[in-house]
Amino acid sequence: MDYQTATSLCETYLNALVNNDVDTIVNLYASDATVEDPVGSEVMIGEEAIRGFYTGAIGGIAAAQLSGPPRLAGNEIAFPFTLVAGAPGQQLEMSIIDVFVVNDEGKVSSMRAFWGGENMKKLD
Repeated sequence: MDYQTATSLCETYLNALVNNDVDTIVNLYASDATVEDPVGSEVMIGEEAIRGFYTGAIGGIAAAQLSGPPRLAGNEIAFPFTLVAGAPGQQLEMSIIDVFVVNDEGKVSSMRAFWGGENMKKLD
C-alpha cells in the first residue's frame, strides 16, 4: 500500500463518520474483520457486529478530521484525528488514534481505537 492510498482510506472513513454512512464504513472492512473501540473493550468480529457497532456509535458526529498525518508502516496505518459529537451546547471533542491493518485486497482486517476519558473535553 502506498501513502496516498492509506491517506485516502483514512479520509473516506472520517467522511463516512460525519455523514452517518454506515454502509461505506462497513464496506471498508473485510468480512471477518475485528474492531476494538476503544482498546480494552470487547472486540467485535465480522460484518454484522461491526455494522451494529457503527450504527449505534456514529449518530451525532458533527466533525471528524485528521489532526496530523497518517503514519504508514507496511500494511498498517496509524492516524490521529479529532471528532466532535453531541447535541449543540453539549458537544464533546475527542482526540483519537486509530490503527488499521489492511489486507492484500485493500480491506481493513483490524481496527483498534486508542482513546479514553482524558482524551475528551466539553466544548463551549
